Amino acid sequence: MRVMALPDTIKELRERAGLSMAGAAKLGGWSSASSYQRYEDPTRFRRAFLPMDIAQRLIKAFVGKGSPQIEARELLALTQPLGAPSVTAASEAKFIEVIAVVEAGVWREAVELPVEDRKQIPAPYLPGFEDADVFALQVRGQSMNMVYPEGSIAFFVRPEDLTPAEGHIVVVVSKRGDLYETTLKELGRDNKGKVALYPRSTDPRHQTPIYPNKVGAESVEVIGVAIGKFEMLTGPSRAR
Repeated sequence: MRVMALPDTIKELRERAGLSMAGAAKLGGWSSASSYQRYEDPTRFRRAFLPMDIAQRLIKAFVGKGSPQIEARELLALTQPLGAPSVTAASEAKFIEVIAVVEAGVWREAVELPVEDRKQIPAPYLPGFEDADVFALQVRGQSMNMVYPEGSIAFFVRPEDLTPAEGHIVVVVSKRGDLYETTLKELGRDNKGKVALYPRSTDPRHQTPIYPNKVGAESVEVIGVAIGKFEMLTGPSRAR
């Protein structure tokens, strides 16, 4: 299958599954057939192998359909360069959904990403948190760039799985009436023992801590404690 161009392979699998482009889009979580169509167009989709989040969508749409029935390994094989060790079963691949963007800077209104815009990120090994409720957020802004550069994906667990403590990087939500705002900061205390949220940034504009009791909110609550991250390497341009 890898001898074929990647878009042709995807098209062949869709047709084998007995799906139209609209049907594949709906089952895979795309908003429309036109959103899905690019993956079958060799003039628009020129990657050498399939991004893992797209493979996961196609697994949802195709697996178990067709004759012979499509298996997850057929799609997972397309996510790796030729000659790379293969993933042979869906059970070997675990994914975490990026559900929202978190601001590493000023408070921003908490907004979840639309389903069609959410990424599926391969989960790293997170020892001690195998059974925890792990979720992922994409970081925006520069106030935590020493730890989480803008654009990186941060993995979190709920406070019930890891009690927030000084030195932890946390997602904090403040409530003002019907408005919920979030920020990403390091939890700590100042020299007077007061709880503060600290930036960890090389940017001189982001050096001042936030004091939860001074933000004018009805409540300020930690909703996630950071335990890891995923980020793209900088350097060579990505394949088109």
